[in-house]
Amino acid sequence: GEHGSARVWPAAHLLVEFVASLCASEDAAGRSGGFGILEMGSGTGYGAWSIAERVPACWVTATEMMAEGAFDRLRRNIARAQTLHGSRGSPAGRVHAAELSWQEAESFVRRQGQGVTTTRWVVGSDLVYNALTVRLFSDALRTLLSTLPGVQCAYYAHTLFRFGGFSYDAALYESLTLAGLAVELVHADGLMRTQWSSLLHSDLSRQVVVVVQISLRSEAVSPGSGTGGGDSLTEQVFLHARTTERRESRDFEESEEGAVAAHLSDLLFDDL
Repeated sequence: GEHGSARVWPAAHLLVEFVASLCASEDAAGRSGGFGILEMGSGTGYGAWSIAERVPACWVTATEMMAEGAFDRLRRNIARAQTLHGSRGSPAGRVHAAELSWQEAESFVRRQGQGVTTTRWVVGSDLVYNALTVRLFSDALRTLLSTLPGVQCAYYAHTLFRFGGFSYDAALYESLTLAGLAVELVHADGLMRTQWSSLLHSDLSRQVVVVVQISLRSEAVSPGSGTGGGDSLTEQVFLHARTTERRESRDFEESEEGAVAAHLSDLLFDDL
């Protein structure tokens, strides 16, 4: 079977567009200048390379785990892109690969040293597909946001209602909140801000890619406590799947996406 890091998932495309738009806004406001971006779960390297290509002022650290050859694939792809496009003024020299096991995020920061000290944002897209990855991602992101010098926040592109409703939307929101992180919806693909509330009426049949901003809180809070784990709409959107009728588990497990999710889960557990 194919490891998930060998694919470019749809959310990666939206992440690239969002980051490029955000940087353009900062340029217009006179707040640009050289800075770094660290991408979690870079997979093929498409996102990291595309961001560097669209944002000449930044350099990107693309990360992957060693399991199933994911990091080696990422490193080869970046080297190939540098060879093919370097002479044409593309991001050659501004994208580099680094191995990052989410369980060892703190040691990763120490190993990288000066290489990540100018990181402004941590980014990622569609990286969770079971309860274990939800927890590991939340813990690793909390560590990166609290140990990377100068980092402001994270931007994460997430496909709502993925895998037939079993996308772990609620679990992800709650795990991030309990890890002491604030989550705020900042973009929804194809929807104006005034239309975001329509996500609360979805029947889960239409997947929607959203971008959330994730930042450190001074203390962990409980989801639904009203003490600010994130804004109210964000919380309602992410908890929506829990209160909406889902497809039968058997239908999901027998589907192609269900098979992919099960395979990715097996790979991760085998690696631990």
